[in-house]
Amino acid sequence: MSRYSLPPQLAEFIRGRGEHLRVFKSGPAGQAVAADALLRSGCNVALIAPGASEYREIKALLRLFSGDDLNRPVWERHWVSLGTHRPEFPSARFWAERMAVLHALVHGSKPKGLLLTADNLMPLWPSVETVQSNFQTLQRGEEISLEMVLELLVCWGYERRKMVADVGEVAVRGDILDIFPPGYGHPLRLEFFGDTLEQLRLFDASSQRSRQKLEEVTLLPVTPTPQSETRGSAAGGHWQELRRTGEMGAVDEQELRQALDQGNSWFFPGMYDPEAGPLEAFLPPDAVCVLSSAENLRQRVEEAGEAWREFVERQKRDQQRRWPLDALCRGTDSARNAWIDRRQLVFEDLTLGVEKNGLDLPETRYADFSDLFWKPDQAQRPWAALVAALKDWARRDGQTVLCFRTEHSRSKFLSLLEGENLGLALEFVPDRRGLFALVAPLAKGFELPWLNMRLLGEDVIQPRRETRVRSDGKRFQGLDRYDDLLEGDLLVHRDYGLARFGGLQHLRTGEVENDYLLLLFDGEDKLYLPADRIKLVQRFKGPEGSSPALDKLGGSRWSKTTARVRKALEKIAHELVAMYAVRRVTKGFVYGDPGEMYHEFESGFGFDATPDQDKAVREVFADMERPEPMDRLICGDVGFGKTEVALRAAFRAVVEGRQVALLCPTTVLAEQHYQTFKKRMEPFGANIGLLSRFVPPKRQKTVVAAAARGEVDVLIGTHRLLSKDVELPNLGLMILDEEQRFGGKHKERLKHYR
Repeated sequence: MSRYSLPPQLAEFIRGRGEHLRVFKSGPAGQAVAADALLRSGCNVALIAPGASEYREIKALLRLFSGDDLNRPVWERHWVSLGTHRPEFPSARFWAERMAVLHALVHGSKPKGLLLTADNLMPLWPSVETVQSNFQTLQRGEEISLEMVLELLVCWGYERRKMVADVGEVAVRGDILDIFPPGYGHPLRLEFFGDTLEQLRLFDASSQRSRQKLEEVTLLPVTPTPQSETRGSAAGGHWQELRRTGEMGAVDEQELRQALDQGNSWFFPGMYDPEAGPLEAFLPPDAVCVLSSAENLRQRVEEAGEAWREFVERQKRDQQRRWPLDALCRGTDSARNAWIDRRQLVFEDLTLGVEKNGLDLPETRYADFSDLFWKPDQAQRPWAALVAALKDWARRDGQTVLCFRTEHSRSKFLSLLEGENLGLALEFVPDRRGLFALVAPLAKGFELPWLNMRLLGEDVIQPRRETRVRSDGKRFQGLDRYDDLLEGDLLVHRDYGLARFGGLQHLRTGEVENDYLLLLFDGEDKLYLPADRIKLVQRFKGPEGSSPALDKLGGSRWSKTTARVRKALEKIAHELVAMYAVRRVTKGFVYGDPGEMYHEFESGFGFDATPDQDKAVREVFADMERPEPMDRLICGDVGFGKTEVALRAAFRAVVEGRQVALLCPTTVLAEQHYQTFKKRMEPFGANIGLLSRFVPPKRQKTVVAAAARGEVDVLIGTHRLLSKDVELPNLGLMILDEEQRFGGKHKERLKHYR
């Protein structure tokens, strides 16, 4: 059973009573606690995070709570994790960790916890049978030849190198076989004496020195499509069937068969294995699905589906490959229902238009020292404030967990506390109260009042020192630290362009040892960037799930790209100047006083408006009373009341006989706004319409026709509103929810309304 002191409703669910439980007001820390409690109670758990940022935080918290030893193979840990799954050609770097996770789910100790991002639900994965049958366990003293092991590894996607440095590589030196297989943090060295496996050990790739002797190792493929004669025949039959049904051309089949004949073991699972299927096939039937920010998961699945569609279209356009989409991934409807038939613990942020029936687990988030210690005297004497707080927390019946990025930083902190007699524990125990000092990659802070727990990372424990950096005239903003980087993250080097992060490497050059960031560029190009020059790189900022082409070291594409961006920015600046010049002389509709009906509508809010809401409403109304067209941006986090501002502006426009259009980026958000606007505005006689792909085509035609006649007062929808058949003859107000997410042809169409 769980050793946490949990609220009764959550504890009952963890004991197996109830198929669904909804949780509100929570965050990553509460989700990690609940998921770990489920795992400790004997349940298999799948925790689904919307995207990479949520995944990183939850992964750090799960590592803290579970106490997993990262020096042990992946399948021996409590929690395994799958980061974002991008549509890209299979490679050892991309698939090695995934094959280790799949092996853990099939062969590892039970129960098992799986953390994944929502986009992992879209692609097709190797069949369970493929993972079950493709592994090799070797024991010290076993009779097996080096050549047999090497032949197997080549069929599994390994590449021969002079020295092993990265996962998926193998090297032979006499009777020594070096391998870097999935699931291990360091490569393996196998020493043979004839056909006897005499020694097994882990070794350091940079120094080549042994780290640990082993009695047994497990070797796994680094490709999702390991080669065998039987599987090759099945793949050929699969391609022939795709060509027969017209889903793939003869040239495409020939290309795939030629790759197979040449010994290529890198194919998409669904293009090679007719039995390839969804990820949830690896989960036991009784696995509990923990949904993080559930209202965002369906949207992220749709975005992942769109990324796969774009990938297939690029292959067809650029490489003349006609590959069927359903051989690479499943449909979005199927992916969105991956958790439907399982027990669910659902964490939700929004409750708009939905009856609230669940459990509140409030969570406070701390970004830095000043969030926790906000008094002026505490800012002046931060160390004294922290020590006093630690003593106070130690006296209370609760848990305070201090997290440090490295063992060195923890040791330094503990040395400063010598003589304070605080009794900080160095290992986390769920049912023990008091202070803990742990090494965990958690930078921020969280407080769970319902669990009487406080989690504080280094950014919260130590106040930031404001430093002035002399500007050199360049606008490149590099990174400050690397501890939150994950292998596979896209980074931009100031001088060389886009690369993929290959991990942190500790290398020795002569007598000097240092940490380096491995940057992987196009065409096997590698750059080892000293950790103290991290300011030269920054994160790639683009749509989640996008997979842009990497730059090549010494190539001209990066310089050409930056030149094109400068020209594009200049063009946008000219367009903005011209557009706003026109807006200054264009006369729009001037709204009159709100009137009594508006005040009656305002009183139906049900809450006291915040000062920021009142200010935003006043400024919007002031814009509506001017003759110039309004162009105002309302910013605020989820739940801060932006919708209420939009409601009041829309109602005022409708009262004056004008039509309102509300454009949403997703069908889920459109449906939520539709329910909210109907509930608030229909009692006053307003007609609310909805356009999205969830609305049947026949109903869409009726709504479009009514809107064209001016009979729809507020029209809510997705980009369907931007279709040419949608006309609003008396449009007075256009509201864009999350405008930055409308790009490409939608951005051009929006100019028509402005």
